[in-house]
Amino acid sequence: MAQLVIAAAGAAIGSTFGMPALGWAIGSMLGSAMFPAKGPTIAQPLMDLKVTGSEYGQPIPYVRGAAGIAGQMWWNTDRRATTTTTSSGGKGGGGGVESSTTTYDMDALIGLTDNEIVGVARIWNNGKLIYTADAGADSGSIEASVDTTIWTRLTIYTGSATQLPDPTYEAAVTTALAPAYRGRAYAFIEGLRLGQSGQVPNLTFEVVTDGSAGYAADTTKALLHFDGANGATSTTDVYGNTVTMTGSTLSTTQQKFGASSIKMLTNTDKCTVVGPTSLGASGWTLEAWFYWSSAPVSYNLLAALNATGLGWGVLLQTAQFGGDKIIVGLSSNGTSNDIDQNWGSTITLSTGVWHHIAIVRDNDAGKYYQYFDGTKIYEKASASQICPITKLYVGNDLTGTSSVRGYVDEFRFSNLCQYPGGTSFTPSSTAFTGTGNAVITLDPPAVSTVVSNLCLRAGLTAGQIDVT
Repeated sequence: MAQLVIAAAGAAIGSTFGMPALGWAIGSMLGSAMFPAKGPTIAQPLMDLKVTGSEYGQPIPYVRGAAGIAGQMWWNTDRRATTTTTSSGGKGGGGGVESSTTTYDMDALIGLTDNEIVGVARIWNNGKLIYTADAGADSGSIEASVDTTIWTRLTIYTGSATQLPDPTYEAAVTTALAPAYRGRAYAFIEGLRLGQSGQVPNLTFEVVTDGSAGYAADTTKALLHFDGANGATSTTDVYGNTVTMTGSTLSTTQQKFGASSIKMLTNTDKCTVVGPTSLGASGWTLEAWFYWSSAPVSYNLLAALNATGLGWGVLLQTAQFGGDKIIVGLSSNGTSNDIDQNWGSTITLSTGVWHHIAIVRDNDAGKYYQYFDGTKIYEKASASQICPITKLYVGNDLTGTSSVRGYVDEFRFSNLCQYPGGTSFTPSSTAFTGTGNAVITLDPPAVSTVVSNLCLRAGLTAGQIDVT
């Protein structure tokens, strides 16, 4: 009701300027932002729900604050049938009975908004809450949403300026026919379960456009995607740490994920991250992706250095000792490698391809492990912890005399042993994220901001707008 009252007031004001429709639209938007919908209740009748649309020519919603919307089916696969046959034997081993059950699933790309969003806080299926990433939800509900079997994969594309097409969608329609939908938000659901009926469910999404995205119980302390314009000399850390690029630049020539990586081709090129002061006593992980342009000889990869200027806590460096190796230096005192200085198994540091390199502290096992492309190449048993640190170095160390001579992408430091026990693993096929469950927090926008943005979007100039 409050939304209707505000919409009517907007229409009245708009009439004085000969634009009642614009006034109604602005009033409706303000009502939505000031009094966001709480979403369907579990007992809501089916006939009251909006069905996810698939008709051509539908208007695409523009949302501010938060709103529950049905979404629009922009693309989908045909239903896929899976038949399961079971048999039960009769008495004496004869007269068995077979029964078959057929279930269906599909992939769907569901359009949400005509503007960039922070994320999706909740999803309902026929009025029943099936997914929540709301920051106010309990941890059990968030965890259950992550582990749901309703779909194989849910990816929310926020409409960012660097957004790329969903890989499954791109593979199905070819690259030439797969738009990235930059500036528009959508949800891609892979393997949406349709049950035995094969009926497409009525999904309602609570989209949040004003607020923040974070992680519950997040252990990530630094995360750099190195995304940006070609030749840029600065980048940002997702967690707000101070990042300084010296000599290095962002480059679109090579990238593991996203649109670019950081290029380091001369001795003094480096990238430093100031913020974390400890790697953590309960376990930690330093990891990144590396691409060598020339055969690595003695190049610095990752370092966590202390305040002495000479000693370090952790240093990884390529070397040749009867083959390609990565030297590991570990220090608890900050002046010498008193924990260990050694190199692991012989590996192949190929040029022209991306390699994942990680070093971890597994506190449960009391060991340090190093991994190359998911395979353990070094371990050291020690009760000693790494000394306090002042900076993290990517692609070089404090002296800045021997950079990686190539490209680095996706650097992450977390207070969690991501790869415990020395067990082999498959490196992530997507960009790094935080290490908790994703959550969305709503921060309603100021009324004056919404009015101004809507008027500009409607074609008015700044001189025609008075938000008072």
